[in-house]
Amino acid sequence: VISHRTSDTALSSEDITNLMNLKIEKITNEYIEKIKEKEYKNFSQIKTDIYTQPLYLFTTEALCRKFCFSEGYFRSLYKKFNNISFHQDCIISKITYAKYLLYTSAADNTSVASRCGYEDEKYFQRIFKKCTGLTPGQYRNIISSE
Repeated sequence: VISHRTSDTALSSEDITNLMNLKIEKITNEYIEKIKEKEYKNFSQIKTDIYTQPLYLFTTEALCRKFCFSEGYFRSLYKKFNNISFHQDCIISKITYAKYLLYTSAADNTSVASRCGYEDEKYFQRIFKKCTGLTPGQYRNIISSE
């Protein structure tokens, strides 16, 4: 039995091991929290970039290279931090911008699609309708009549 004497209290080797394990667990948890905080900041910045630059084509490949993540890990963390998939968030940012353009400009659907990063107007219309339940033209008619 290994014992350590402090005051008049002797600690057994089991007590020492338990104390060391508690200290290691505390240090490990603090380290994990620092990593989570850094990752949260990175993913928060990515989300901000997606919504402030809807025309830009964000790819998981490029972001994975930037942050040294595998694609699966990146997608998993993105969804964990944002409660939405990376791909869906990119689509929603573009559709949100499209709605803004339809409300604030007289640009035609082709121009709106292009300004939102869609090369194919028909694909843009299909995605817009899937997200909003309306075609871009229907959306514009509804908001202009309000």
